[in-house]
Amino acid sequence: MLTANSLKRSVALGPGIGASARGRAHSTTPFSRVIYSTAQVDNFCSHLQRIFADLQVEVTRPFGAPAVLKITLERVLKVSIVLRGASIEWVMVKAFNEDFITEEGKVDVFSPSRFLVFQKITDHANAAMLHFVHTLHPDLAVKSFVVS
Repeated sequence: MLTANSLKRSVALGPGIGASARGRAHSTTPFSRVIYSTAQVDNFCSHLQRIFADLQVEVTRPFGAPAVLKITLERVLKVSIVLRGASIEWVMVKAFNEDFITEEGKVDVFSPSRFLVFQKITDHANAAMLHFVHTLHPDLAVKSFVVS
């Protein structure tokens, strides 16, 4: 009864191709993670600054290796984007008069905005961050996220 079921989960490659050829065909995965150095991330962020002249993009590294992009749209809002390599890890949006620095002088990218509007914008930005994911070209995903 089990041999009568012809459903297979893998794609049939042809009549003359055996299991060893199928194993070699799937040995390289298209979802391998691209690793970016800190210099490449800094170059990418300076490229973002040149593309979007009306935005002020500042790159800091308060946590060590992960870069934090502080993007300011004058008189409207401030955005803090935590990057892991060149992919977006966390997004926080605050009003233009709020700051991302605590009383102790430390960078605080996780406390929400005082205003409900910017809390909702943060929720939508985090949903958009999950939408703009590209495993092979994470820099393209960040550019698309900033454009939208």
